[in-house]
Amino acid sequence: MAFNSDAGQGVRSLQLFGAMMIGYMANALLPVRLGPLVKSYVVAKREEVSIGAVLATVLTDRLLDGFAFLGLLAFVLTFMEFPVTSTPVQATLRLAGQGTLLAYLGLAGLLVFLGRFPERGAGVIRKVFKWLPDLWPERVASLYTSFCQGICLPASWRDRCLLLLYAIAKKLVIPFQVFFIALAFGLDLPFMVYLFQVVFLGFIVVIAGSLGIKGSYEAGMVVALGFFGVPAEIAFAIALIVNGASLLTVITFGLVFLWYQGGTLAELKSLPGLLRRSSAGGVRIGGNPPEP
Repeated sequence: MAFNSDAGQGVRSLQLFGAMMIGYMANALLPVRLGPLVKSYVVAKREEVSIGAVLATVLTDRLLDGFAFLGLLAFVLTFMEFPVTSTPVQATLRLAGQGTLLAYLGLAGLLVFLGRFPERGAGVIRKVFKWLPDLWPERVASLYTSFCQGICLPASWRDRCLLLLYAIAKKLVIPFQVFFIALAFGLDLPFMVYLFQVVFLGFIVVIAGSLGIKGSYEAGMVVALGFFGVPAEIAFAIALIVNGASLLTVITFGLVFLWYQGGTLAELKSLPGLLRRSSAGGVRIGGNPPEP
């Protein structure tokens, strides 16, 4: 996640890291997955910038992360030797990857359009919402405009390439979590297997999470490693260790940063209501003041 404040000063990396950890912690502890919204709220509140602009930055970051994931998927499908039993999975991953690529390209095109022509969209929004009470069309248009202000990439191509390389590096680090634990269990699998489980679980966890299904990571790990002869109980144990260590890490760091910034879990739980009151003009968040 990268962000420049309205004043032109870059937000420090430690502050962004703290916001990211608080977002992950919120996903783990709160009943509703509010991670991206919490992350945006923390940055907007601390830096006094528009929460709409920060949300756009978070969305841009997720888009780059998605393209890096699709690159990893293409690499796995091209160079990995799959067992015969996984042929249907290959076809499904290929189809899912193609659909996801089209969706990401469409979203990228939409973001480019919004970033280039924010005034046109604001005018359309005022017309669409003109049937609402007096101040609402302007408030929605103002939120839209602040969102468009956050749609940006670094100015130099060097920084853009570094941002893309960072997104790729994040994906390449993930397999090592499973790799070292698998070695502790005495497994000797090709490293490509661990890349495969990243892309396989990437789709499984997202789909199951959107449906509210619990335990998808553990079940997906059993299936993914099972294609390569790993016993179900060992794959399940690996998943429990990886998931448990990840949760412990993000919850610990998230709570520490939340305490350091003077926030509370109760505040994060009430965030949806706070945003609704802000839209109604009663509460100010960051640099997005209510309309008079």
